[in-house]
Amino acid sequence: MEKADTCAVTFSKDGINWGDIQITLAPNEASGFEDGKWKIWYNGSESIGLVSRKAYELNVPLYVTEGEVSDNTDSFFKTEGEIVIESIKMAEDSNKTIIRAYEPYGNTVDASFIFDSVVKLTETDLMEKDIKDSLELSTYKRKFKPFEIVTFKVE
Repeated sequence: MEKADTCAVTFSKDGINWGDIQITLAPNEASGFEDGKWKIWYNGSESIGLVSRKAYELNVPLYVTEGEVSDNTDSFFKTEGEIVIESIKMAEDSNKTIIRAYEPYGNTVDASFIFDSVVKLTETDLMEKDIKDSLELSTYKRKFKPFEIVTFKVE
């Protein structure tokens, strides 16, 4: 018999959806669900995509590979729309910044990249070769196809 202050939870690998309550899992691959991390997130009337974003943030935390972490929490850009920023890195052949993003939910979405100043932005292929003309702007709007990966070079 369970105590009044405990809760029994049963999970499946696909997660659970009870209307406005979403449960997503980040199981420990070595030991399975027993030692895995999990989070219950109530999303109210928000889109289901926000639940997936929270799960992604739990599974793939941000880390810095070179340099120092600043106390400044501001970024040089922000996004609007249901897309995931997969990586921000230096270009392979220059000192420009590469931003790689994708649409993870199988939808066509409108996304905006809003920079803190005017930048020169060039869309590239995955090998970072220019595929469109460069634009000078502070906000770039783009439609993402389902599961599309997009790479930008920014200077």
